[in-house]
Amino acid sequence: MEKDTHSVLFGYIFWLFGFLGAHRFYLEKWITAILYLFTGGFFLIGYLYDLLTLNSQIAEDNQQ
Repeated sequence: MEKDTHSVLFGYIFWLFGFLGAHRFYLEKWITAILYLFTGGFFLIGYLYDLLTLNSQIAEDNQQ
């Protein structure tokens, strides 16, 4: 049995600072994290998208 590498709780805590790319850095998605950092979460559109899809992003990352 594999241990999850990323916590949903921490993912959402970092999402609160998502306009700076914090949750993207946490999930090791470096390119989009840097883009979020410089564009304010793709002008908050990507930030809101991540609110809806963060659970699935973390689950996918934990499966790999």
